[in-house]
Amino acid sequence: MIGQAFVGKLRLVPGGCAFLAQNRALTAPATSEADMEQAACSAFVAAYLLTADVTRAESAVLKSIGLMNAATPSGEELFQGAVNAATERDESTARCTEEPEPAFSKLPSELQRVLQLAHRPRQCFVLRMLIGLSRDVCASLLNFNTREVDRWTSAAMVELAGART
Repeated sequence: MIGQAFVGKLRLVPGGCAFLAQNRALTAPATSEADMEQAACSAFVAAYLLTADVTRAESAVLKSIGLMNAATPSGEELFQGAVNAATERDESTARCTEEPEPAFSKLPSELQRVLQLAHRPRQCFVLRMLIGLSRDVCASLLNFNTREVDRWTSAAMVELAGART
């Protein structure tokens, strides 16, 4: 399964939650297979955190790959396309499975806690805090207003802080 292979690579990345932030510097065209593999890994993890569903995350990455400019592929294009696809409205995104998927256990514990957040707080937290999008861009992607983005992001931060104790 594509997703499990990408999430499995997380064990090579120190810093858990810093994973997405470290990999946002993928703006140069990815010319090597290794560059694109790293971009696909980052894109998958972001999509997985946004959807909390391995199948939807894989679909988001595959959709992004299908829409990429084949002449000048870049890691940033792959990442952005996957985030856009993962945030498209779909009623199935609101569901939360009772039993964690196998890929869940391969995530660092910090990211496992993020996956346990409710849908809206999780999406806002991932987009604002882990990916680093502005609240305006986040609101546009999620079809919220900026006050809702702030409210859901704050709720996620409070819940995550409470999970530590």
